[in-house]
Amino acid sequence: MHWLYFLESEPTVSTFDLAPGPIVSTDDKEIRGAELDAVAVYRDGHIEWHEIKAATRNPIDRSQFLAQAAAATKEGVKYTVFTDHILRPVAAVALRWIKPLSFAAMLRGQEQAPCRTSLAAYFREHKKGTIRTALTDLAQFDQPVVLGMMVRMGVENVIHFDLSRRSFGLQTEWSLNG
Repeated sequence: MHWLYFLESEPTVSTFDLAPGPIVSTDDKEIRGAELDAVAVYRDGHIEWHEIKAATRNPIDRSQFLAQAAAATKEGVKYTVFTDHILRPVAAVALRWIKPLSFAAMLRGQEQAPCRTSLAAYFREHKKGTIRTALTDLAQFDQPVVLGMMVRMGVENVIHFDLSRRSFGLQTEWSLNG
């Protein structure tokens, strides 16, 4: 849930690392090592350390949390602990991103400049619509390419998909951001 909602589909995240190296932190008593679950770099340049902990048990030892928060402050980054209480409310929307992200993954490493240019013009002209209408109007391109490029542009915050009520499909609504 964390990866889908807070990293992969989050338009403010520029890059992320799901296997960062350990960090060393200290409190008043001891030196501690912690393994982060992710490091996120945001489009505005700030960095966040992410740790995921189950809320069913003590999510994080208080002194460990304080030591890691102090290490984050020293490094000039934000430190966030994600618990079940944070992840559970976003689970349905997070899971709805699996399908669209697979279309974007299909285009990994590909520019698809003609499709992207046509989509950008289409979005500026129409401002909002559905996936079905965009696919019909841009029939000169292969549907999987249009879908992948739309999702890529959604993740880049060019457009917004409404996945709050239903899964990604032909009736999914999109709207131009900005």
